[in-house]
Amino acid sequence: IEQPARMSGKTTICSSEVSISAVSAIKCTPQNTIYSAFLFGFFPTSYFLLWGSIALASPFLADIVWMAKNNLRLAWILPALPMGLLLSLSLAVGIFYIHVNYIEEFIMYAVLCVVLYKTPKQLAATIAVSFIISFIIKQVSPFHF
Repeated sequence: IEQPARMSGKTTICSSEVSISAVSAIKCTPQNTIYSAFLFGFFPTSYFLLWGSIALASPFLADIVWMAKNNLRLAWILPALPMGLLLSLSLAVGIFYIHVNYIEEFIMYAVLCVVLYKTPKQLAATIAVSFIISFIIKQVSPFHF
């Protein structure tokens, strides 16, 4: 099967049984990045860049978590981040109502409250910050569940 890559002016040759969708995904891919497209039928450049940037940022994020052992504010804010995400997924909040859309995420929120519990003051502060983070996520996120 031979497909011209119109964008780059190169020719891609596949000598095995490849489905039509894989070949059409290959046709505009440069020659040196063809392995993912040839094996799986697509080349997810955006996913590659996203996960690569997360991998590069993870040592810095781990350092922040390590510093939270000795910093009271970080110790209260960091647990609120995943809790706020779970709240934003599980609750529908309006001016006059709070409704639980997904009970599984709300149960996980309660489990996180139990697992991350240290003192009543820390738990109250973490829950308050998680509600604020949930509100920010609801306002900023383009995805609405």
